[in-house]
Amino acid sequence: MEIKIECPCGQHFAFDVEPVNGQMPCAIACPSCNDDATAMANSLIAAQVIIPAKPAAPRLAVNREAHPAPSAPPAVPTGIQRDARSLGLVSREQAESEAQAKISWGEEPDAVIRYLMLQSFPADEAKELVDGYVLQRLADVRKNGIRMTIIGASLAFGVGALFFLCYKVGFTSPFVMGLMGLSIVFGLWKMVNGILMIAAPKMQSGDVAED
Repeated sequence: MEIKIECPCGQHFAFDVEPVNGQMPCAIACPSCNDDATAMANSLIAAQVIIPAKPAAPRLAVNREAHPAPSAPPAVPTGIQRDARSLGLVSREQAESEAQAKISWGEEPDAVIRYLMLQSFPADEAKELVDGYVLQRLADVRKNGIRMTIIGASLAFGVGALFFLCYKVGFTSPFVMGLMGLSIVFGLWKMVNGILMIAAPKMQSGDVAED
């Protein structure tokens, strides 16, 4: 079932849980103030779990010798403990690594902050971590922009010089000159995109590793 909790500190959070004996299988804490919210979750579970009353079975005269009483079913073990993974929680190091990867892939910072808060990170710490990941992404975008600008400029001006030299010596093969023209246009396109990545890295979307 889904449990939605409003902490006294004002933080709202929700999660899916499979109750054990009508209670939480493990402790849960508010992702913002880190206060114990297990009792509040247990009360919400109790409010959702309604056991309908069974109607009284009619009494029948039964020959007990002909129909012996069935043996009692095996007892179901109680107190089953579940680890944090049953609630979708991971280790702190893995949560930080996944959050950094999400920012690198181009996910919105607010969504990544919410992810860290669901992993029991305080709101201030989650925002500080995500801000650092965003700065690292911008630096990576600028680095990719510098590389793309150099490659594009080298291609455009290098092939352009060769094009001019061929024209000067009278070599005007339409096929070769056309290929060189396309190479010049492609180089200029890469150079312009690289300059935009350097000047406005926040405008770039998608995975940084793909640039």
